[in-house]
Amino acid sequence: MASFVITGGTPIAGEITVSGAKNAALPILASSLLTTGEVRLENCPRLRDVDNMLAILSALGVKSGEQGGALSLRADSAASYTMPQNT
Repeated sequence: MASFVITGGTPIAGEITVSGAKNAALPILASSLLTTGEVRLENCPRLRDVDNMLAILSALGVKSGEQGGALSLRADSAASYTMPQNT
Protein backbone atom coordinates (compact mmCIF):
# COMPACT_ATOMS: atom_id res chain seq x y z
CA MET A 1 0.00 0.00 0.00
CA ALA A 2 1.28 3.47 -0.88
CA SER A 3 1.94 5.96 1.85
CA PHE A 4 2.93 9.59 2.21
CA VAL A 5 5.73 10.57 4.56
CA ILE A 6 5.52 14.20 5.55
CA THR A 7 8.35 15.91 7.35
CA GLY A 8 8.39 19.47 8.58
CA GLY A 9 6.63 21.69 11.04
CA THR A 10 3.72 22.85 8.87
CA PRO A 11 0.33 21.30 9.63
CA ILE A 12 -1.59 19.80 6.73
CA ALA A 13 -4.71 21.71 5.71
CA GLY A 14 -7.10 21.72 2.79
CA GLU A 15 -10.26 20.31 1.35
CA ILE A 16 -11.11 17.66 -1.20
CA THR A 17 -14.36 16.62 -2.85
CA VAL A 18 -14.96 12.90 -2.80
CA SER A 19 -16.81 11.52 -5.79
CA GLY A 20 -19.91 9.42 -5.21
CA ALA A 21 -19.50 5.64 -5.38
CA LYS A 22 -20.86 3.74 -8.39
CA ASN A 23 -21.61 0.71 -6.24
CA ALA A 24 -23.87 2.85 -4.08
CA ALA A 25 -25.40 4.87 -6.92
CA LEU A 26 -26.71 1.96 -9.01
CA PRO A 27 -28.93 0.41 -6.30
CA ILE A 28 -30.18 3.87 -5.31
CA LEU A 29 -31.09 4.56 -8.95
CA ALA A 30 -32.97 1.24 -9.14
CA SER A 31 -34.80 2.01 -5.90
CA SER A 32 -36.29 5.12 -7.52
CA LEU A 33 -38.87 2.71 -9.01
CA LEU A 34 -40.24 2.07 -5.52
CA THR A 35 -41.57 5.57 -4.93
CA THR A 36 -43.79 8.04 -6.73
CA GLY A 37 -41.93 10.95 -5.18
CA GLU A 38 -38.85 12.65 -6.48
CA VAL A 39 -35.47 11.02 -5.82
CA ARG A 40 -32.58 13.46 -5.82
CA LEU A 41 -28.97 12.24 -5.93
CA GLU A 42 -26.16 14.63 -5.19
CA ASN A 43 -22.58 13.84 -6.17
CA CYS A 44 -23.63 10.94 -8.41
CA PRO A 45 -20.67 9.77 -10.51
CA ARG A 46 -21.08 10.20 -14.27
CA LEU A 47 -19.93 6.81 -15.49
CA ARG A 48 -21.08 4.58 -18.33
CA ASP A 49 -22.72 2.19 -15.83
CA VAL A 50 -24.76 5.07 -14.40
CA ASP A 51 -25.71 6.23 -17.91
CA ASN A 52 -26.77 2.66 -18.80
CA MET A 53 -28.91 2.44 -15.65
CA LEU A 54 -30.53 5.78 -16.51
CA ALA A 55 -31.31 4.45 -20.01
CA ILE A 56 -32.91 1.33 -18.51
CA LEU A 57 -34.97 3.42 -16.10
CA SER A 58 -36.01 5.72 -18.93
CA ALA A 59 -37.22 2.71 -20.95
CA LEU A 60 -39.33 1.76 -17.94
CA GLY A 61 -40.87 5.24 -17.78
CA VAL A 62 -38.72 7.02 -15.19
CA LYS A 63 -38.15 10.70 -15.93
CA SER A 64 -34.69 12.01 -15.07
CA GLY A 65 -32.78 15.25 -15.36
CA GLU A 66 -30.06 17.32 -13.77
CA GLN A 67 -30.76 20.32 -11.59
CA GLY A 68 -28.02 22.30 -9.92
CA GLY A 69 -25.49 19.48 -10.27
CA ALA A 70 -27.83 16.87 -8.78
CA LEU A 71 -29.58 14.03 -10.57
CA SER A 72 -33.36 14.08 -10.20
CA LEU A 73 -35.56 11.02 -10.89
CA ARG A 74 -39.32 10.65 -10.86
CA ALA A 75 -41.00 7.26 -11.38
CA ASP A 76 -44.64 8.27 -10.94
CA SER A 77 -45.24 7.80 -14.68
CA ALA A 78 -43.43 4.46 -14.95
CA ALA A 79 -45.83 2.21 -16.83
CA SER A 80 -43.74 -0.71 -18.05
CA TYR A 81 -42.18 -3.43 -15.97
CA THR A 82 -40.76 -5.44 -18.85
CA MET A 83 -37.09 -5.00 -19.62
CA PRO A 84 -36.66 -4.04 -23.30
CA GLN A 85 -34.47 -6.23 -25.51
CA ASN A 86 -31.00 -4.92 -26.28
CA THR A 87 -30.79 -3.91 -29.94
